[in-house]
Amino acid sequence: MNYNQQISAYKTLANLLVGSKNTVNSIEPSDVADLGLELADLLLPILNKINDFNISGGVTAPQNAVGGDLDMYIQGGANLIFWRKRNGAWTNEAQVDLGIQIVDGNISLQSSVKDSLVTVSSGNWGINNVIYTKAVQTQFNLSAADPNYNRIDTIYANENGNIFLVNGVANSNPLPAAKPNNAVLVTYIYVPSLASGNPPYISDSNTPVIEVTGNDIKTKISVQDGAKVINWQTDLIPNSQVTYSSKHGDSIANIQGHYDAGGGAMTPYSPNYTYTLNNDGNINVLMLTEVFAGTITII
Repeated sequence: MNYNQQISAYKTLANLLVGSKNTVNSIEPSDVADLGLELADLLLPILNKINDFNISGGVTAPQNAVGGDLDMYIQGGANLIFWRKRNGAWTNEAQVDLGIQIVDGNISLQSSVKDSLVTVSSGNWGINNVIYTKAVQTQFNLSAADPNYNRIDTIYANENGNIFLVNGVANSNPLPAAKPNNAVLVTYIYVPSLASGNPPYISDSNTPVIEVTGNDIKTKISVQDGAKVINWQTDLIPNSQVTYSSKHGDSIANIQGHYDAGGGAMTPYSPNYTYTLNNDGNINVLMLTEVFAGTITII
């Protein structure tokens, strides 16, 4: 079997393999990588027995420093590429269109954060039918937290094979920093305010979680008989430098009240309350229409 006949046979085998694995016209990036490697696993034991050259494979193009002349390399991906090394350089000599689309996304990048240092592992991601690889880890130093407000930083990988961090904007209702087109999300980093005393952490969602101040997400305040009005965005929680919005975000799960029924016994009750929204859709003013002397706890 000459070289061209071998390539023709490889193409046939590739199409058969894809047809057995793919019932729709799309496939996850990790499946594409596995597909290429599975094909290599099928071919290599056979070819290494009938040829005097070495054959290897992977999901990225071969490097000229690797391999000897006439060696073959099978690259798996959206297309199956057959490389041959000639005169010290790898040459793309044949390509099989597998008829599939790689779904854009992170394949194997893992993220971690310790104090202000974020580490992204080596790994792969897919964009526009191309699998990109970062062979070494990437590290970022987070910018200092805002004194009073939270922010969400975004880490993304692009089609140039690079990984970047973009700072979010500190806000009472922060949104993740935007990533550019033709880039895939690696992770979000949630950066709590300095007032919270909490460290940054990885967030898998673009929805800010309720912030913890101290060790408690509840706020207990003293009240007198009558109505109670709280300016949610600007009033500071008693004995704190944190606003209600900074601590609780712009949602209220529940409000519980306790009043002194005499003899030191505190009786629980559920205060009636309403709130207004500002132009951004965030809580503006919280109004408790009737409370009794004692405490209320906002959750």
